[in-house]
Amino acid sequence: MARLRAVIPGVGILCVLAGACEGNGALFPSAGNALLPGDAGAVSSDDDDTALPPSLEPSRPDEPSQPDEPSQPDEPPAQNPAPPGVVPVPSLPSPDAGASEAPPDPIPDPAPPAAVVADGAATVLPLLGVAGGDPRLGVCADGVIVGVRTTANPSAEVFGQRLTFVEPICGKVLRETPRPPATLSGTLRVTRDDSLVAWSATDGFFGVPATEVPDPRLIWVLQPETVCPESTPVVVGLSGEYDPIAPDVPDTSAIRSLFIECAPLEVAPDGVAVQAAAAGHQLVSNADAFAAPGSESYRSACEGGTVTTRLQLHAGFWLDGMLLGCSSLRIE
Repeated sequence: MARLRAVIPGVGILCVLAGACEGNGALFPSAGNALLPGDAGAVSSDDDDTALPPSLEPSRPDEPSQPDEPSQPDEPPAQNPAPPGVVPVPSLPSPDAGASEAPPDPIPDPAPPAAVVADGAATVLPLLGVAGGDPRLGVCADGVIVGVRTTANPSAEVFGQRLTFVEPICGKVLRETPRPPATLSGTLRVTRDDSLVAWSATDGFFGVPATEVPDPRLIWVLQPETVCPESTPVVVGLSGEYDPIAPDVPDTSAIRSLFIECAPLEVAPDGVAVQAAAAGHQLVSNADAFAAPGSESYRSACEGGTVTTRLQLHAGFWLDGMLLGCSSLRIE
């Protein structure tokens, strides 16, 4: 029975142990002389009935077994790199992530404005002119005087040019709720309100002014209004020119022109009193309103931070004299 001349190392060891190897060849041929199945010169025989058990089948050197590679954890997909010079911004968690936040507290409605009213009785200033004609008293009830409107006799034919009447124009002072950065004084607002004018019909006063001219030789012409500007919204005085003794009627005086003195308002340090500022006053006139020169100048003004709230007049044919009433103010 023919034998394989090639000896497999594992098989050779088996032969030595069993004593079954035959032939004259070397038991362990050199690697250069070993012939493997399938190589040129390998001896095979169809009648070889000695087959190697499957467990002893040699492995082919050209098919080395590869060790198992350790498994690698899954890697996240590659992201596109940022362009050169651009620093990638890390993603931030959604503001909705996590526990839900409580809704913000609603903004409360602002408190309604507080009224600013006269504090106590008005102080009456000295009479300017004479106490002739009909006495009338105009009061800004719960308000202040913010301007005037005059009536004049512009004719020089009989009685001469002069003022015949002065009506106060009233306004309402409110203090709004302060909100930063507004100051306390910046919360004061003055709004014109013609409904506040009240003409007294008691204590000897004649009520609403007359509109009928008492003598045909006289002319009454209503003049344009003179009103304080927003920056200095309240009247604190009157000034102008007049004749203390009218040259045509010596027992009267003649008021020839009128300016209003306007002042800014401010809240006092106590946070309750409201007063006219000591500085920043303006003399205001209406260029279209009547004015004539007089022999002397006059001025009647409130003091100590008070403002005008009433105007007392003596007028018949024309304006003979007037008195200002000044009041302190406070926040209700």
